[in-house]
Amino acid sequence: MKFGFLSEGDPRPGQTYSQRYWDLVEEVIHADKMGFDVFGSSEQHFAIGVASISAPECFYPYLFAKTERIRFRHAVTLLPFMINHPLRVAERIATQDILSRGRIELGTGRGNTMLTLRGFGVDIETTRDQWEEGIDLIKAAFTSDPFTFEGKFFNVPPRSLVPKPIQDPYPPIFVASTGPDSLRRAGQKGLGVITSAVERGWSYVEDAIKVYRAEADAAEASGMHVTNAIAVNTTAHCAHTTQKAIDEAGAVIIKERKLAGDAYARLSTISPDYAYMRDIAALGDAMENLDYLRLESGSIIIGDPDHFIEQIQKFEAMGADEVWFRLDSLPHHMVMQSIELIGRYVIPQFKDPRQVVQHPEIMRNRLKAKRAELARLKEEAAGAPAPV
Repeated sequence: MKFGFLSEGDPRPGQTYSQRYWDLVEEVIHADKMGFDVFGSSEQHFAIGVASISAPECFYPYLFAKTERIRFRHAVTLLPFMINHPLRVAERIATQDILSRGRIELGTGRGNTMLTLRGFGVDIETTRDQWEEGIDLIKAAFTSDPFTFEGKFFNVPPRSLVPKPIQDPYPPIFVASTGPDSLRRAGQKGLGVITSAVERGWSYVEDAIKVYRAEADAAEASGMHVTNAIAVNTTAHCAHTTQKAIDEAGAVIIKERKLAGDAYARLSTISPDYAYMRDIAALGDAMENLDYLRLESGSIIIGDPDHFIEQIQKFEAMGADEVWFRLDSLPHHMVMQSIELIGRYVIPQFKDPRQVVQHPEIMRNRLKAKRAELARLKEEAAGAPAPV
């Protein structure tokens, strides 16, 4: 199991964008030290008061030099060409692969807010087609030298990508996917998936993993290069006690999820390609029910380290490869607290449980059980008939 730290640099009223960025730098450095496997930020535009990371391709290189082992994933880069031309994405990722010494990964998407899509003049009816063709063009640039491409949106004469990435054959490529059709297509195209229940429940997570894995396994069996991995994204906050975590983050997370739900509801009415978001909008009052969000939604983890372990075990049992925590929207010291507690008490339970110091009472009970088992076996052996 791998663990991701997701932040969109959500600024707090009265705080400067500059201070939020420097706080986030400190958070990522701490996550690196505490054993997180990967950091990611989505590409957000015009998101006043909600997110401030609009150019992660500029933000990441500074962090490369400040960290040692943590990987970086664009989660996600938007591929409508009015926002990012696929060849510019390929060039940036190759450059970042070099500067990070092979620690960069590319997550992709087509956009899920009207603020962004209308702000850049994106044709909403063709975002899926633009994303798919963009992925094909990026792969061609990474794998063929020289490469050429002919499609609906892009026609590229023979060219050679400069520079080349150092990961072979290219950095892992993912797609953000929360609908069954896009999950299937991701697996068919050999892409990893970043998904979320988006409050739709544990059964959605289980179904999503099954849908994706069937296609990804089939693509891998055909000989295709596949990033066969599924990352489940959660909104999270960890404190020393569950009640403290609820007191600190409950109201904030309800507000944040309601804002997201309202955005999804608007987008679901604009184009058939986004109609699946009506399921999220239909949750209604459940988006403000903290008990539902924490225990049944499959996308919110608020509690102490033991609660985190219980929730992550559910994802692990369903076959998830990664669990991501969106640690954001709270004061800097609370985010640092979450990183510390998750890194110190949660991640080791899944990385190397043999090294975890158990509570003395648990160990005493295990020793008693072992002694009882040995005594039973000895009695059985003593009562057994002598061998002939």
